[in-house]
Amino acid sequence: RSSKGLTMNRREVLHALLGLSVAIWVPQQGIAGQDLLQRFHSTYRAAKTIRCTFTTASGVTGTIIAQRGGKYRVEMPDRTIVSDAKTVYSATPAVRTVILNTYKAQSKEVSLEKVFFDIMNIYQGVVIDHRHGGGTIRLTPPDAHAMIASVSKVDVTVDKSMKVTRITLTENGTTSTYNVSGMSINPKVKSNVFTYSAPKTWEIIDLR
Repeated sequence: RSSKGLTMNRREVLHALLGLSVAIWVPQQGIAGQDLLQRFHSTYRAAKTIRCTFTTASGVTGTIIAQRGGKYRVEMPDRTIVSDAKTVYSATPAVRTVILNTYKAQSKEVSLEKVFFDIMNIYQGVVIDHRHGGGTIRLTPPDAHAMIASVSKVDVTVDKSMKVTRITLTENGTTSTYNVSGMSINPKVKSNVFTYSAPKTWEIIDLR
């Protein structure tokens, strides 16, 4: 009888300790997630400029330098896209052509510049993975009217220093992934980075 009672007591103690460890672990995870989310928002809502290298799922690699307010420069193997917040220049060396369009802050086209300076500022974040001081944050619009360029969801992975390493966005049900490296937050950028002059022999198509 005493042996049976002793066994039950041990079992009860084990359950109690297990329950205590779970109770301690959950709040700690919640606190760590909230800290990550707070650091993420404070970093990118205060960012004025960014610079990084990106690689698409199809293997295309490019670089982007952007400044809050609609200025950016994107360099890819087949083209260069530059915006001075008034005009967007899309230059394709292979055909010696530059297409000019009016910059539109409310454009329905998604771009990494919009992800960094619009979506990361306006969308609400939830931590879906947390490890090694970094993690993945899921960003969704606070309501349907706040959706930007038909992007319903963005998963942003950051390291412990808050540098983005991966972006996965869902636009009109289609998912696109960018692996990011060489992330620099608030780098000094010269103003001429956001200017473009086409070679005299190139064709200029003005769609403004």
